[in-house]
Amino acid sequence: MSPDLSAAERAYRRLKREILEGFLGAGPLDIGGLGDRLRMSATPVREALARLRAEHFVHCSPHHGYAIAPPSPRQLQHLYQLNGALLDLSLQLMQRDGSGTPASTTDARASDYAVGLTMLLDAIGASQPNLELSARITETGDRLFSARRCEPAVFLGAAETLSALMVLWERQNVEALRSLIRTHHAARIAAATALAQILSDKFGESSP
Repeated sequence: MSPDLSAAERAYRRLKREILEGFLGAGPLDIGGLGDRLRMSATPVREALARLRAEHFVHCSPHHGYAIAPPSPRQLQHLYQLNGALLDLSLQLMQRDGSGTPASTTDARASDYAVGLTMLLDAIGASQPNLELSARITETGDRLFSARRCEPAVFLGAAETLSALMVLWERQNVEALRSLIRTHHAARIAAATALAQILSDKFGESSP
């Protein structure tokens, strides 16, 4: 990581990556211990955790401090709804403007399901000219990343669906891709309770 970044920014990026990758588990986050591990004082760690709280990756309670914030079923439903709607809009803009470049899916296929799916959907969002739309797709995708890691436990055909999405994207079959993405998100909205339960079991009580 670049030494030119502030300590708070380095802490934020490192902790966010560890949350997304499932490295940080259940229970309170020890600010002093995190600072020692990151080789920095407690102040930038607190700043990073405050930023992650604003982004709903952690929550803070008066008696227990900071902890990972697994989403509730309702939050997951809303995140999947929003992410799906943003992707559909992105594909609509591609159809209207005739823009879009197929994603490079080699790395995605070599990675695990959640990484591959996130890479593909982010590439779809980045392939139209609206930078704000692309950023919102990435943001909602980040918040869904831990749930995406749980999807193969709920959807036995998750890997096959990902492969089908990649093929449609590579072929630029936008209409079929829009249809499959809508089906993909609708299934996950319906399964939000099961996905939230897996996350709650892993990280503790879910957010309100």
